[in-house]
Amino acid sequence: MPLTIPCTVSSPTGRAPAGAAGALADHWHAAVDPVLHRLLQSPGFLAGNSLFAYCMLFFILTGTLDSVINANYAALFPELFRGDESRAKTNALRQAFQLVAMIISIALTRW
Repeated sequence: MPLTIPCTVSSPTGRAPAGAAGALADHWHAAVDPVLHRLLQSPGFLAGNSLFAYCMLFFILTGTLDSVINANYAALFPELFRGDESRAKTNALRQAFQLVAMIISIALTRW
């Protein structure tokens, strides 16, 4: 069963937005949708306890990768910015860029 996610960001004609944003969204979905489809669909041979084990393995794997990446980043932050003022300014910029990235990623996501 194919995974279909309808797009809520559309023009009055029902198509994706025109221009650069529409072209970027089209290329993004062409590249990412097949990968996400394979990763997020449950394998047909799994059912019951096997499906639960598959989900737990996926959860543990993603949690471990998140910890490996973010623990190193968080540990280096005080070393890179020793003063409280510079650390606060840098953290504010980091959070602003994360917010912008989240807005862009939500805008490019088909629902």
